Amino acid sequence: MRTNQCNWGGARPGAGRKPREEKTVRVSAFLTEADRDMFKLLGGAKWIQSQIKQFEAGKMTCKIDTTKFTEEQRDLFLQGWKSAGGYTGDLDTGCPWCCPWYCGNCEIEVSGADVKDWGRQHWEACREEIEDYLKEEQS
Repeated sequence: MRTNQCNWGGARPGAGRKPREEKTVRVSAFLTEADRDMFKLLGGAKWIQSQIKQFEAGKMTCKIDTTKFTEEQRDLFLQGWKSAGGYTGDLDTGCPWCCPWYCGNCEIEVSGADVKDWGRQHWEACREEIEDYLKEEQS
């Protein structure tokens, strides 16, 4: 029988992986081998996190598929469109300019994480085209 106790193994105070500030979740994606290798070279998950942070800070733009908006996000988008002075006279049509999720061109290019601001940005991007169309229609 051994009398010396070993200090290996078992739970010890302060040991183990430290908890993160925010809860993380696992995400999986299908990539080609070449894309996977590039993903690793770019920094993997840390690179994705930095890209998201840059987007949220408004330092880069991204195409967003508006068909994936929830009802709440649609409402926020419309609020932003309207607050920027966006045209809403076509709301009763099947494809209003302020609701890109109903139209064939469902992707918009925006920056930042504020869906309401996306509505404003989209109005600014479409404003000239819409105003020209409305002037032409009145002629």
